Amino acid sequence: MLILLSPAKKMLMEEPANDQAATEPVFAGETQNLVSYLQTLTAPDLKNLMGISDKLAALNYDRYQQFDQAAEAKALYAFQGDVYQGLKANTLSSQAINFAVSHVHILSGLYGILRATDLIKPYRLEMGCGFSGEGFKNLYAHWTEKVTHYLNQHPAAFIVNLASKEYSSVIDHKRLNKPLIDIQFYEVSPGSKPKIIGILAKKARGFMTRYICENQITTDEGLKGFNVEGYTFIPAASSDHNLVFQRAR
Repeated sequence: MLILLSPAKKMLMEEPANDQAATEPVFAGETQNLVSYLQTLTAPDLKNLMGISDKLAALNYDRYQQFDQAAEAKALYAFQGDVYQGLKANTLSSQAINFAVSHVHILSGLYGILRATDLIKPYRLEMGCGFSGEGFKNLYAHWTEKVTHYLNQHPAAFIVNLASKEYSSVIDHKRLNKPLIDIQFYEVSPGSKPKIIGILAKKARGFMTRYICENQITTDEGLKGFNVEGYTFIPAASSDHNLVFQRAR
């Protein structure tokens, strides 16, 4: 099994002490090429590209200009968004961390795909932004073949997709040579139909990742036992390639 997550905009270059050796991102050379393109952009260029404030544009301009000298941290700990608040990687047991190292990967607009122990630097580059460079019209065009080939070569028997659509769309599903299981998390309020609430679904992806790692789950049947924070598997709404969980609010 291989779990795929999205990255997060919020990052922190600190990590707990552990015995896991750091690794270099698989596509480090490609990342450096993208950084070289990004270093030619001004802060206003970045503001327009990413749809961000002047303050964030200035921050990310500085990040790219100083990229080579920036502090690093392992990917599993560096991201701090909603998914990772649910995961709480810094509180996992050593056994759960070892499982995450072997089974958790993160899709990325700048790095393509990251393993849990890959060292990364602070950045912002959403997969869905309109960034283009020499030989590619957007990041999907740049990464799809590379990421899909990497996943096809990975020994995992199947993929658990806990990434957002923005990021999982980088995978060429027609050329993927192994099953991919999507997971959906619904909220149910009295008198209302089940619905997906973005921030809660993100946290649920983190909860499930933690559940998988803590319980060393390696089968699709094992996934169905997820019951954290009141979520329950709904067989009638699920299929072999789409598992649905919901909870009452």
